[in-house]
This record gives sequence, structure tokens and C-alpha cells, in this order.
Amino acid sequence: MTTEADSAAEDTKLSGSARILGETLLALVRARLELVALEFREEKQRHTRWLVLVVLAALFFSLGLLLTVVFLIVLFWDTHRLLSIALATLLCGGAGGWACLQICADERNRPKPFAATLSEFERDIEALRGKN
Repeated sequence: MTTEADSAAEDTKLSGSARILGETLLALVRARLELVALEFREEKQRHTRWLVLVVLAALFFSLGLLLTVVFLIVLFWDTHRLLSIALATLLCGGAGGWACLQICADERNRPKPFAATLSEFERDIEALRGKN
């Protein structure tokens, strides 16, 4: 036989458990959202750096090529016109190529966007399914 006091105690325990479960779920969701926000900021920084490198590569490649070609052509106008043009082209092409290689290396080595968040979600799903 269950008394009213036992029934009230069970209701209090159930509501307390539900409250704790709700708080735990909210804390879990909050932590995951903070992780998403952090990774979003990191991804934004990576893209900003990439854009700056691309603009710098294009700017210095073009400017370096122009100035070097003009300088060497003027310097060797009477004796080695073609050689000066060829050397200037190789120098500026090398600088531009280096910048392009840096961009490619950054793209190859960058982590998958939101990888940590996706991994955490996978662990959460496995824990909920009891595969922990």
C-alpha cells in the first residue's frame, strides 16, 4: 500500500530528476553552441588570412614585375635588353610562384571546418545510444 506521502516524495524525486536532466541538456547544448561559435571565428580568421595573402601575392607579383622589368630594361638598354627582360620576368615569376605555393600549402593543411564540433556531436550521439 502506498500512502500519499510516498506518492508526493516520488513526485518530488521525479520533478527533481527532470529538472537536473533539463539543466544537463541545456549545459550540453550551450557547450556545443560555444564550440560552434569558436570554430566559426577560427574559420573566419583563416579565410581573412587567405584573402590577405592572395591580394598581397597579386599586388607584389604585378608591382615587382613591372618595376623590375622597367629598371632592368633601362639599365641594360644599350647592351642586354632581352637578358634583362628575361631575368626580371624570372625574378617576379618566382616571387609570385612562392606566394601561390604558400596559398596552396595553407589550403592543403587547413583543418576541416567545424571538425571538433562534428566530433563532439558524434560522441554525444554514441553516448545517447549507449555505445560509450
